[in-house]
Amino acid sequence: MSQNSAIVAPKSRSWKSLVWDTWDKPEEERRFLSRLDACLLTYAALSYFSKYLDQQNITNAYVSGMKEEHGNELNYITTAWTCGYVLGQVPSNMLVTRIRPSIWIPAMEIVWSVLTMTLASAKNFETLLVIRFFVGLAEATFYPAIQYVIGSWYKGEELGKRSCIFHHQEKPKSIMRRY
Repeated sequence: MSQNSAIVAPKSRSWKSLVWDTWDKPEEERRFLSRLDACLLTYAALSYFSKYLDQQNITNAYVSGMKEEHGNELNYITTAWTCGYVLGQVPSNMLVTRIRPSIWIPAMEIVWSVLTMTLASAKNFETLLVIRFFVGLAEATFYPAIQYVIGSWYKGEELGKRSCIFHHQEKPKSIMRRY
């Protein structure tokens, strides 16, 4: 450290900024962050919620009568989904940096939705497994891509709170999945 450099004291923060970090920011930035929170975090929470319900729908169907038709094949169905999900993670992470997330995420959600609806038309067990694999492949895009988007839009000091909000929206899912 040179003789001429001064030590700069960190900017003092009000107690309100400990509760919510935008209260110490200028009005225009506060409004922008509020709109960004409302749009991005709401979209992320609702989409992730629907994906979670999809992950649980086979288990609910199995308990509600699919067991009589397919016996003990729930593990194969779950494994097919998991294999698709795991195999889709790395390509999705690479593609989300090449294709705009505003195009990639909704496109994969449409593919996921179509495949999920196609599950109803599965005539045999093998078809069910194949469709479930591709559902997992399409679903693999969302979580890493939304983390990438959240990390791209928020500053470091804002990111922790937004990530916590996104992750804590999971709690109501365990209640809702039973219905």
